[in-house]
Amino acid sequence: MLRQRVRNLGFKSSDLYQPLHKSEWTLSILGAVFGLLFYLVGTVNIPSTTQLIAWILCGGCQIAGLALVRFSPFISLLLSFLSLIASSVVAIPMPGYLVVLVPIIYCGAAFSSRAFKNLTLVFVLLAVIAVSIQFLVYESVSLSPVEAASNSPVPRWLVTVIAGSLLFGFIYISTWLLGALVGAGRRAKELETQQTIALAEMRRLEHQTAVAAERAQIAREMHDILAHSLAAIVAQAEGTRFAAAAKPEFAQQALAEIADASRSSLRDIRALLERLRHQQGDGPGASLSDISDLVRSAKNAGFEVDLRITGEAGGLSALQQSAIYRIAQESITNAIKYADRSKPILIVVDWHTSQLRLSISNRVAPGQQWNQKQSETGSGFGLIGMRERAAAIGGQIYSGADPQLGDKMWRVTVTVPLDRDA
Repeated sequence: MLRQRVRNLGFKSSDLYQPLHKSEWTLSILGAVFGLLFYLVGTVNIPSTTQLIAWILCGGCQIAGLALVRFSPFISLLLSFLSLIASSVVAIPMPGYLVVLVPIIYCGAAFSSRAFKNLTLVFVLLAVIAVSIQFLVYESVSLSPVEAASNSPVPRWLVTVIAGSLLFGFIYISTWLLGALVGAGRRAKELETQQTIALAEMRRLEHQTAVAAERAQIAREMHDILAHSLAAIVAQAEGTRFAAAAKPEFAQQALAEIADASRSSLRDIRALLERLRHQQGDGPGASLSDISDLVRSAKNAGFEVDLRITGEAGGLSALQQSAIYRIAQESITNAIKYADRSKPILIVVDWHTSQLRLSISNRVAPGQQWNQKQSETGSGFGLIGMRERAAAIGGQIYSGADPQLGDKMWRVTVTVPLDRDA
């Protein structure tokens, strides 16, 4: 609860305490030892026992604060503040104490949060006031009777107090400014490091996203290739099984066609595996000119295919042609599975001035029923893949009952804009 309140004020947990290495502890202890020497060297005569006890307590707090300046800036500054107030109230002359404040001010400005740096600046202002009190006390103790009775317009003690206050005020403020500059540079390096780490993480996530998208595309390609080739092979094999009894010579031709379809699919699968291995390239170079291979595979499966091409071809990128080819492949694969073999599969490739319209229609085989909800939502991996491909190339797709020929006809229509100026 206390830590949360401290953070709300702009402080960090490292202002309260932070773990140190052995080398940092060694430096802190050595600094405390040197601070103790300065403290002892700068001590003057202490007139009373009460002031001696106060001198010991204030010195102990100050040296402890110097030893903890890196481990706990807050405790260090607190001990220094208490020692500062006590020495000023009790009026103990300790000039060496003023030098010990320098490393505490520097560390408070350089190695802490911005809020703690501002708090250290307040401490600097209080220290300047304490300096004036210290010099005033020191002069009152060391002032001789002759100097006290002097009628000089500017007493020596006043000059000493003003000069000492200005000197230590300049030292303290300069130390704070130096620490603030060092702290700003350190925070800038930390921010740069964080930005570098964030940029590396963003690039890693972008790479993972790209890899996931690539794998999803490869999965769709693999589905299209396997579904089409296996459907054609199964249809040819079943036809051969029934026809071989009446016409044995027909089996040889059918088996050759099955072998051709298998080799073609094997080539495409190898290309996909190569693409997956290297994570580059565009995979199998399918285009609209390869639709004739799809027509041939459908005919080999025992279907009659009516292919109609109108208009002037052009205006499609390689990516668009590959996507349209895969849509046609999936549509013809579904036709081989579910179409009525007694009716032709109609494929229309219509090149307009500004768009290409590809339509594949077939009559549904007796006993097969299409699902209107499935065609609208695209459930099923093949339908999902077709919709994703169409969207990826800026096209639109319809799959379902043919509005003109009734619910016995299944139609897939994809429309893609053309860029004939490219």
